[in-house]
Amino acid sequence: MLMEVPQRDDPGMGSRPNLFGMIRGWLAQSQGAGVLAPQGEPFALGTDPGLVRPENQDRAVVARFRLDDQPAVLSIVCDGMGGMSDGGTCADIAVATFLSEALQRSSASPEGLLLGALAAANDAVYREYRGHGGAAVAAVLQTPADLHIVNAGDVRVYLVDESRTPVLLTKDDTVVAQLAELRRQVANGARGELLQFVGFGPDMVPHHQARAFTRADRALILTTDGIHEAMEERTFRSLVSAAPHPADVVTRFLTLTKWLGGKDNASAIAIRLNSTTKLDHPWPQMFGPNGTVELWLSGRENARERRHRQPELPLDGQRSRSASHQKSSGHSSDAAAPVRPPLPAVTIESIAADSSPKEPATRQPVPDEASPKPPES
Repeated sequence: MLMEVPQRDDPGMGSRPNLFGMIRGWLAQSQGAGVLAPQGEPFALGTDPGLVRPENQDRAVVARFRLDDQPAVLSIVCDGMGGMSDGGTCADIAVATFLSEALQRSSASPEGLLLGALAAANDAVYREYRGHGGAAVAAVLQTPADLHIVNAGDVRVYLVDESRTPVLLTKDDTVVAQLAELRRQVANGARGELLQFVGFGPDMVPHHQARAFTRADRALILTTDGIHEAMEERTFRSLVSAAPHPADVVTRFLTLTKWLGGKDNASAIAIRLNSTTKLDHPWPQMFGPNGTVELWLSGRENARERRHRQPELPLDGQRSRSASHQKSSGHSSDAAAPVRPPLPAVTIESIAADSSPKEPATRQPVPDEASPKPPES
């Protein structure tokens, strides 16, 4: 899917509301169960409403864009708070605001981008619900040199090292987590109410951390509590260590949570960090569990986009009259701008072993009745 987004310097058009609305509309189409593992990409993401909740209030998105003229990948997982007002709507507002703000901050520092986008998302949800609705959010920004992470709530980020053991990087903003950190015994029946979340209001204090890449880093995993609270920690670790590829991690997570009763929405993103895949792209892309969208940002281009884009070229890849005339008249630029290629159909691709050929697979919902079930006790 291609979205053309007019920018600030287009007459009469404010870019941020327009981009926010387009992203929110796209998110509304990605609420069902699904797993996306694009062929040749080092990541997979998926979501499932489970077997109990009538609505999927989770959102998961991977976005690729340029930050200060360097390639960047932003992964965000959001869990709308079902115990409050309109959890799904809060999740849509939070993610759409976060992504639209991030794309507007292409010259910011990684820390400034993440904290600014999260603050804007918090403000947007709070304006609408005044603390009676919210969402837990975790986001990871990858640059060529390092990782930056922000979170508020109980969505988690794990780092997998060369031992294939997942290590929790984030802190849950829950009563139980805070008591555990203070080394106090949690009484039986204690619940994991959130102490803060996106939509909490002006007093929200998000967690931020930066981490330089090391040779031992292998993968990142983001999960909602529908996954990490549904299984024991040792089961979580065993599943991650035994899954060879990002698509396996995500699919097995979602399948197992349904085997265990599917009591909550479940979403995950898995990213291979030591991949040699080129993450660069001349214009922003967003990947959701049920599809992909590319944003053609008109009216504002960074240096690389100016080098790689020729606005008069139509989508079918044929040159316009002005380009043909330029060629016939003998006038040409120093370097020919590549034609914007037609967008391929969005399909689900399984990530096979590096030495095995990759074949496209049809998008399917998370296995349910067709999947083997554990023996009845």
